[in-house]
Amino acid sequence: MESKKRGFQKGTHLLLAPEEQAEMRETIITRRPEEFGIPGSLWTLKKVCAYVWKRYRKKISDGSVSDYYFRA
Repeated sequence: MESKKRGFQKGTHLLLAPEEQAEMRETIITRRPEEFGIPGSLWTLKKVCAYVWKRYRKKISDGSVSDYYFRA
C-alpha cells in the first residue's frame, strides 16, 4: 500500500489571486514603498506585507510574500 502525501496540494488555497500576485511582483520591481505611504525606499518582506494589506486588505506572512514572488 502506497502512502499518500498529506496536506494541501501545492498551488491551492492561495490568498492572492494570480492577477494580484502579478501586480504585486510588478509593483515591487517598478515602484518604491514610499509611493504607497510606507516609510523607506527599499522593499522588505514586511513592507510588501504592508503593501498587500493596504492594497487588497489581505494579511499575508513574510514567507507567503517570498512564495508569491517566486511563483511566476
